[in-house]
Amino acid sequence: MGGRTALSYDNGEDDTETSDAPVNISNNAGRLLWPAIAAQGDNIYVVWEDHNSNEQAAMAFRSSSDGSETFGDTTILGNHDSEDLDPQVVVALGSEIYVAWISGAFEEFAGNLTLASSSDGGDMFDLMTMDGGNNAIDVATAARSGGSLYLAWQQHSLRDVTEGNDDTNMFATFGRSDLQVLLEEADDGLRGMTIYSMSAIDSAVYAVGIDSSGTVVLAKSDDGGETFGEPANMSCSGGSSHFPSVAASGSNAYVA
Repeated sequence: MGGRTALSYDNGEDDTETSDAPVNISNNAGRLLWPAIAAQGDNIYVVWEDHNSNEQAAMAFRSSSDGSETFGDTTILGNHDSEDLDPQVVVALGSEIYVAWISGAFEEFAGNLTLASSSDGGDMFDLMTMDGGNNAIDVATAARSGGSLYLAWQQHSLRDVTEGNDDTNMFATFGRSDLQVLLEEADDGLRGMTIYSMSAIDSAVYAVGIDSSGTVVLAKSDDGGETFGEPANMSCSGGSSHFPSVAASGSNAYVA
Protein backbone atom coordinates (compact mmCIF):
# COMPACT_ATOMS: atom_id res chain seq x y z
CA MET A 1 0.00 0.00 0.00
CA GLY A 2 1.54 3.32 -1.05
CA GLY A 3 0.66 6.96 -1.25
CA ARG A 4 -0.12 9.41 1.49
CA THR A 5 -2.33 8.68 4.47
CA ALA A 6 -3.46 10.90 7.34
CA LEU A 7 -4.31 10.16 10.96
CA SER A 8 -7.51 11.87 12.08
CA TYR A 9 -9.05 12.39 15.52
CA ASP A 10 -12.66 13.08 16.54
CA ASN A 11 -13.42 13.68 20.22
CA GLY A 12 -17.01 12.47 19.82
CA GLU A 13 -18.38 14.94 22.37
CA ASP A 14 -21.46 15.63 20.26
CA ASP A 15 -23.77 13.16 18.60
CA THR A 16 -22.96 12.04 15.08
CA GLU A 17 -25.27 14.61 13.50
CA THR A 18 -23.43 17.63 14.94
CA SER A 19 -19.92 16.31 15.55
CA ASP A 20 -17.05 18.37 14.12
CA ALA A 21 -15.04 16.94 11.24
CA PRO A 22 -12.08 14.77 12.30
CA VAL A 23 -8.81 16.68 12.73
CA ASN A 24 -5.65 15.58 10.91
CA ILE A 25 -3.02 15.18 13.63
CA SER A 26 -0.29 13.41 11.64
CA ASN A 27 0.55 15.85 8.79
CA ASN A 28 2.95 13.33 7.29
CA ALA A 29 3.63 12.67 3.63
CA GLY A 30 4.46 9.03 4.39
CA ARG A 31 2.32 6.03 5.23
CA LEU A 32 0.74 5.71 8.68
CA LEU A 33 -0.52 2.55 10.41
CA TRP A 34 -1.96 1.22 13.68
CA PRO A 35 -2.84 4.31 15.75
CA ALA A 36 -3.45 3.85 19.48
CA ILE A 37 -4.88 6.30 22.00
CA ALA A 38 -4.96 6.82 25.78
CA ALA A 39 -6.70 9.54 27.77
CA GLN A 40 -6.83 10.89 31.31
CA GLY A 41 -9.01 13.90 32.03
CA ASP A 42 -8.34 16.52 29.34
CA ASN A 43 -5.04 14.88 28.37
CA ILE A 44 -5.06 12.88 25.12
CA TYR A 45 -2.09 10.78 23.96
CA VAL A 46 -1.85 9.28 20.45
CA VAL A 47 0.83 7.02 18.94
CA TRP A 48 1.18 5.47 15.49
CA GLU A 49 3.60 3.89 13.01
CA ASP A 50 5.27 6.65 11.02
CA HIS A 51 6.75 5.37 7.73
CA ASN A 52 9.42 7.24 5.80
CA SER A 53 10.03 7.20 2.03
CA ASN A 54 11.96 3.92 2.39
CA GLU A 55 8.93 2.26 4.02
CA GLN A 56 10.73 2.01 7.36
CA ALA A 57 8.70 2.86 10.44
CA ALA A 58 9.34 4.66 13.72
CA MET A 59 7.06 5.36 16.66
CA ALA A 60 5.31 8.74 16.51
CA PHE A 61 3.74 10.44 19.57
CA ARG A 62 1.51 13.48 19.84
CA SER A 63 -0.56 14.81 22.74
CA SER A 64 -3.22 17.31 23.71
CA SER A 65 -3.70 18.89 27.15
CA ASP A 66 -7.03 20.62 26.41
CA GLY A 67 -9.36 17.79 25.45
CA SER A 68 -8.13 17.66 21.80
CA GLU A 69 -8.81 21.32 21.04
CA THR A 70 -5.13 21.65 20.13
CA PHE A 71 -2.22 19.21 19.80
CA GLY A 72 1.47 19.72 20.45
CA ASP A 73 4.28 18.86 18.04
CA THR A 74 4.83 15.30 16.86
CA THR A 75 7.70 13.48 18.59
CA ILE A 76 9.48 10.58 16.88
CA LEU A 77 10.61 7.98 19.43
CA GLY A 78 13.61 5.93 18.35
CA ASN A 79 14.60 5.43 14.71
CA HIS A 80 12.94 4.47 11.42
CA ASP A 81 14.18 0.88 11.60
CA SER A 82 11.15 -1.42 11.37
CA GLU A 83 8.18 -2.49 9.29
CA ASP A 84 5.75 -3.62 12.00
CA LEU A 85 5.91 -1.79 15.35
CA ASP A 86 2.68 -2.91 17.05
CA PRO A 87 2.42 0.47 18.88
CA GLN A 88 0.90 0.67 22.36
CA VAL A 89 0.39 3.60 24.76
CA VAL A 90 -0.84 3.82 28.36
CA VAL A 91 -1.21 6.75 30.74
CA ALA A 92 -0.64 6.26 34.47
CA LEU A 93 -1.43 8.38 37.50
CA GLY A 94 -0.42 12.00 37.18
CA SER A 95 1.76 12.76 34.16
CA GLU A 96 3.39 9.33 33.68
CA ILE A 97 3.14 7.96 30.13
CA TYR A 98 4.45 4.68 28.74
CA VAL A 99 4.79 3.72 25.07
CA ALA A 100 5.74 0.19 23.99
CA TRP A 101 6.59 -1.17 20.55
CA ILE A 102 8.68 -3.72 18.64
CA SER A 103 11.78 -2.17 17.02
CA GLY A 104 13.84 -3.72 14.23
CA ALA A 105 11.09 -6.08 13.02
CA PHE A 106 10.83 -6.82 9.27
CA GLU A 107 8.39 -9.15 7.47
CA GLU A 108 8.88 -12.62 9.02
CA PHE A 109 11.52 -11.39 11.47
CA ALA A 110 10.89 -10.58 15.13
CA GLY A 111 12.38 -7.49 16.81
CA ASN A 112 13.22 -6.02 20.20
CA LEU A 113 10.67 -4.99 22.80
CA THR A 114 11.22 -1.27 23.42
CA LEU A 115 9.68 0.91 26.13
CA ALA A 116 9.64 4.71 26.36
CA SER A 117 8.65 6.40 29.61
CA SER A 118 7.84 10.03 30.38
CA SER A 119 7.24 11.61 33.78
CA ASP A 120 6.32 15.07 32.46
CA GLY A 121 3.28 14.40 30.29
CA GLY A 122 5.24 13.50 27.15
CA ASP A 123 7.62 16.47 26.88
CA MET A 124 10.65 14.21 27.37
CA PHE A 125 11.00 10.42 27.03
CA ASP A 126 13.56 7.90 28.26
CA LEU A 127 13.97 4.86 25.97
CA MET A 128 14.99 1.36 27.00
CA THR A 129 15.28 -1.92 25.11
CA MET A 130 14.18 -4.60 27.52
CA ASP A 131 16.61 -7.34 28.49
CA GLY A 132 14.85 -10.58 27.66
CA GLY A 133 12.65 -8.85 25.08
CA ASN A 134 14.64 -9.85 22.01
CA ASN A 135 13.03 -11.81 19.15
CA ALA A 136 9.69 -10.39 20.25
CA ILE A 137 6.34 -10.04 18.47
CA ASP A 138 2.77 -9.16 19.45
CA VAL A 139 3.35 -6.85 22.41
CA ALA A 140 0.16 -6.34 24.40
CA THR A 141 -1.06 -2.96 25.61
CA ALA A 142 0.70 -2.03 28.83
CA ALA A 143 -1.65 -1.44 31.76
CA ARG A 144 -0.97 0.58 34.88
CA SER A 145 -2.86 0.10 38.12
CA GLY A 146 -2.00 0.09 41.80
CA GLY A 147 1.62 1.14 41.17
CA SER A 148 2.55 -1.44 38.52
CA LEU A 149 3.06 -1.44 34.76
CA TYR A 150 2.28 -4.70 32.95
CA LEU A 151 3.56 -5.89 29.57
CA ALA A 152 3.01 -9.14 27.69
CA TRP A 153 4.50 -10.38 24.41
CA GLN A 154 5.52 -13.47 22.48
CA GLN A 155 9.20 -14.33 22.37
CA HIS A 156 10.69 -16.59 19.69
CA SER A 157 13.82 -18.69 20.04
CA LEU A 158 14.87 -17.54 16.55
CA ARG A 159 14.55 -14.11 14.98
CA ASP A 160 13.06 -15.68 11.81
CA VAL A 161 9.55 -16.54 13.01
CA THR A 162 8.95 -18.82 9.99
CA GLU A 163 11.53 -21.29 11.33
CA GLY A 164 9.30 -23.53 13.39
CA ASN A 165 6.81 -22.34 16.00
CA ASP A 166 8.96 -22.24 19.12
CA ASP A 167 7.51 -19.25 20.95
CA THR A 168 6.85 -18.41 24.59
CA ASN A 169 4.37 -15.99 26.12
CA MET A 170 6.24 -13.56 28.38
CA PHE A 171 4.87 -11.32 31.12
CA ALA A 172 6.63 -8.42 32.86
CA THR A 173 5.76 -6.30 35.89
CA PHE A 174 7.45 -2.95 36.50
CA GLY A 175 7.63 -1.19 39.86
CA ARG A 176 6.46 2.39 40.12
CA SER A 177 9.63 4.04 41.40
CA ASP A 178 12.54 2.66 39.38
CA LEU A 179 11.06 0.66 36.49
CA GLN A 180 12.89 -2.45 37.64
CA VAL A 181 11.39 -5.33 35.72
CA LEU A 182 10.26 -8.69 37.04
CA LEU A 183 10.40 -10.84 33.91
CA GLU A 184 9.11 -14.39 33.66
CA GLU A 185 7.32 -16.79 31.42
CA ALA A 186 3.61 -16.14 31.46
CA ASP A 187 1.46 -17.94 33.99
CA ASP A 188 -0.24 -21.16 32.88
CA GLY A 189 -3.47 -19.25 32.37
CA LEU A 190 -1.83 -17.19 29.58
CA ARG A 191 0.31 -19.76 27.79
CA GLY A 192 -2.31 -21.07 25.39
CA MET A 193 -3.23 -17.68 23.90
CA THR A 194 -1.71 -14.86 21.87
CA ILE A 195 -2.34 -11.79 24.04
CA TYR A 196 -3.56 -8.69 22.19
CA SER A 197 -4.67 -6.35 24.97
CA MET A 198 -4.50 -5.89 28.74
CA SER A 199 -6.22 -3.67 31.26
CA ALA A 200 -5.86 -3.36 35.03
CA ILE A 201 -7.64 -1.79 37.95
CA ASP A 202 -6.61 -2.18 41.60
CA SER A 203 -5.22 -5.74 41.90
CA ALA A 204 -7.23 -7.11 38.96
CA VAL A 205 -5.42 -7.60 35.63
CA TYR A 206 -7.30 -8.69 32.49
CA ALA A 207 -5.66 -10.18 29.40
CA VAL A 208 -7.59 -10.88 26.19
CA GLY A 209 -6.27 -12.81 23.21
CA ILE A 210 -6.78 -15.55 20.65
CA ASP A 211 -6.24 -19.23 21.41
CA SER A 212 -5.04 -21.91 19.00
CA SER A 213 -8.58 -22.51 17.69
CA GLY A 214 -9.08 -18.83 16.74
CA THR A 215 -11.38 -18.13 19.69
CA VAL A 216 -11.33 -14.90 21.72
CA VAL A 217 -10.48 -15.76 25.33
CA LEU A 218 -10.21 -13.62 28.48
CA ALA A 219 -7.98 -14.43 31.46
CA LYS A 220 -8.13 -12.60 34.80
CA SER A 221 -5.66 -12.20 37.64
CA ASP A 222 -6.82 -11.13 41.10
CA ASP A 223 -3.31 -10.82 42.56
CA GLY A 224 -1.68 -8.14 40.41
CA GLY A 225 -0.62 -10.46 37.62
CA GLU A 226 1.14 -13.13 39.68
CA THR A 227 -1.33 -15.83 38.61
CA PHE A 228 -4.16 -16.00 36.06
CA GLY A 229 -7.30 -18.12 36.04
CA GLU A 230 -8.41 -20.39 33.22
CA PRO A 231 -9.22 -18.28 30.12
CA ALA A 232 -12.95 -17.92 29.37
CA ASN A 233 -14.40 -18.14 25.85
CA MET A 234 -15.66 -14.68 24.84
CA SER A 235 -16.55 -15.16 21.16
CA CYS A 236 -18.83 -18.22 21.42
CA SER A 237 -18.85 -18.70 17.66
CA GLY A 238 -17.62 -21.29 15.23
CA GLY A 239 -15.68 -18.82 13.08
CA SER A 240 -12.29 -17.20 13.62
CA SER A 241 -11.82 -13.89 15.43
CA HIS A 242 -9.17 -11.18 15.26
CA PHE A 243 -7.65 -8.28 17.25
CA PRO A 244 -9.66 -8.31 20.52
CA SER A 245 -9.34 -5.53 23.08
CA VAL A 246 -10.28 -5.22 26.77
CA ALA A 247 -11.02 -2.30 29.11
CA ALA A 248 -11.69 -2.42 32.85
CA SER A 249 -13.76 -0.06 35.00
CA GLY A 250 -14.66 -0.77 38.59
CA SER A 251 -15.56 -4.45 38.84
CA ASN A 252 -16.47 -4.64 35.14
CA ALA A 253 -14.46 -5.75 32.12
CA TYR A 254 -15.48 -4.96 28.54
CA VAL A 255 -14.23 -6.97 25.55
CA ALA A 256 -14.55 -6.02 21.89
